[in-house]
Amino acid sequence: MAKLIPEIDPAAIELKPERDVAIALVRDLPDNCWIYHSYCWLKPDRDHSQQPLREGEADFVILDPRFGLLVLEVKGGPISQRVVDGREEYYREISRGGTRDITHPFRQASGNLHHIEEILGLNPPAHWFGGTYGYAVAFPDCTTDRSVSGPLLLPHDVKPPVVFFAEHLEDMDRAVRGAFKAWSRRKHSTLTNDAVNRCREGLHPLFRLMPARWRNVEDDERRLIQLTTQQQQALDGLRDNDRLAVRGGAGTGKTLLAFWRAVTFAKEGQDTLMLCYNTALADWLNERADIDVDADARKRLTISTFHSLCRKFYVRAGLAFQAPPLGPESQTFWNDEVPDTMFDFVLEQIAEPRYDAVVVDEGQDFAANWWLVVESLKKHREGPFYVFYDPFQNVFGTENTLPKTNAVFRLTFNCRNTREIHKFSMQYVDAELQSGDFVPAGVAPETKTMTSLKRQREECEEVIKVWKKSFRLTANRIAILTGDARQNSCLADTLRIAGFPIVNKAGQWRSGEGILFSTIKTFKGLEADAVVILTTDDGKRSSDLDSYVAASRAKHLLAVINCVTE
Repeated sequence: MAKLIPEIDPAAIELKPERDVAIALVRDLPDNCWIYHSYCWLKPDRDHSQQPLREGEADFVILDPRFGLLVLEVKGGPISQRVVDGREEYYREISRGGTRDITHPFRQASGNLHHIEEILGLNPPAHWFGGTYGYAVAFPDCTTDRSVSGPLLLPHDVKPPVVFFAEHLEDMDRAVRGAFKAWSRRKHSTLTNDAVNRCREGLHPLFRLMPARWRNVEDDERRLIQLTTQQQQALDGLRDNDRLAVRGGAGTGKTLLAFWRAVTFAKEGQDTLMLCYNTALADWLNERADIDVDADARKRLTISTFHSLCRKFYVRAGLAFQAPPLGPESQTFWNDEVPDTMFDFVLEQIAEPRYDAVVVDEGQDFAANWWLVVESLKKHREGPFYVFYDPFQNVFGTENTLPKTNAVFRLTFNCRNTREIHKFSMQYVDAELQSGDFVPAGVAPETKTMTSLKRQREECEEVIKVWKKSFRLTANRIAILTGDARQNSCLADTLRIAGFPIVNKAGQWRSGEGILFSTIKTFKGLEADAVVILTTDDGKRSSDLDSYVAASRAKHLLAVINCVTE
């Protein structure tokens, strides 16, 4: 069976005449033959470089090591020839009556052969080739059966061996051999392995663009989405458990599963509350719900951080709400004062809203005193209550005791990161998380060390330029993460990088306004196709927990650029 380029099922070719010919060629020619379908090129009109470019296309280019190179044109339907004012014309009879002129098939095949000769450098004849090259025309819907078509009369510039009809489809190898024999000027014309490779290299650049690196990223993404769907199907089997804890490492699909579970409750007619810790994550979930969830279910679905929810209840109860800046006072305010006030006073004053179902993501970050408030927001004690968590992502150091549930479901398969990125991120933690063979391998992460912030910034830009060019990444697919604020990083005074603006808000990033710069903690719960992690060796080095969280945010591409100053 011959090889078809591009590598598709010949039965998938859209045009039936070409499809029939391709099926016969692939079936009948030897394994070492290469068949290029719909081979295209651009060339200046009239062989003049200043003329506009014209497209050219050969239906098939056959590279057969036994003989050489054959250009094959295909004309489908009932084809006829006539002479008008001494000029040959070919036409196709159409079903509703009448005729339609077509390009002279043999002149077209001859012209296409000359273009292939130029592409491969065969004109004048090349010493390395050693084979035969010629052309043929196939009429797969016409026959040589004289009882059907009458006497076979060919133009004087056409010989039978270079014309294929419907009956030739039964043995295309014989037809191709006959065409090569008719064109051969040598007793034994075969191609050496070197000649075959040179022809393939000369023809292949037009097709080498097909498996581009950005297509690999897209293929990996489709496979990862399929894995997340498989996780959802597994979780559906636990619907009988109204109180369920779901434990999984970074990249196991917890957030998407939590979101889907909350949406499902809302679609079933239940007023549903989905809580998380990270503001950027809540914003993204709300944006996705606005797009993906129907209007009726959306009205029943509330997505919020615990902080924002409490703030709204405080306001409705007429209480002043002033959170202190980050520090010990802030920790006491959120971990003790707010939940105590909510439970002892606010929830008694504000009876609505209450929820039929509650889903919590980032449960590892919820303080122990928060759970009593969360439980009090349910309409019924026995209502659905789901908690998704990862003990290895407790980057805020929260002392936490999860509420009691009826069962714990463990997500143990990575479905966010490629295997290479997953392997890299797992060096920082000892977690029960694996990537099977069905997870795409992807590109190995890059790790580089620079000796100054200036060099770190330059290397960061170079990495993003490569990603932009090779993988066609847009700004909303790239994130830069650090363990410290932007003003303390190598990008403190940088407004643009690799031609992209730099933005600090996830909403701007998702809308395509620029590459996102974020701290690791702020970006927790989110993900990006490509992530650059900037680290410094200045006493504020990221912990293993931060490194695990940061690396696991990258789905397809990851670069870690450390700055070590002397």
